[in-house]
Amino acid sequence: MTSTSTTSSAHRDGYVPFPAQTAEAYRAAGYWAGRPLGDLLRDSARQHPHRPVLLDGERNRTYGLATYKLPDVFRRSDKLPITAVGKVDKKMLRAEG
Repeated sequence: MTSTSTTSSAHRDGYVPFPAQTAEAYRAAGYWAGRPLGDLLRDSARQHPHRPVLLDGERNRTYGLATYKLPDVFRRSDKLPITAVGKVDKKMLRAEG
């Protein structure tokens, strides 16, 4: 088995970067623009607010609605707070933020 170099030697916990050759090819092809996913979704929503972004049976969602529901901040969490009945404790998540 051969080793493949990566885009960075500094790894965040649980994160493994793409191989350097793959990352370079994606950038050259325009697939990666160095922009956060939230920004890309907001731009698509501004350009095409009525186009479908999520199709789920009879409940179709448009870019406009998806952007409305998109959080302003994304945060990594190693452990989610759980309620006594086994659900994610959203109140605790908000308090931690």
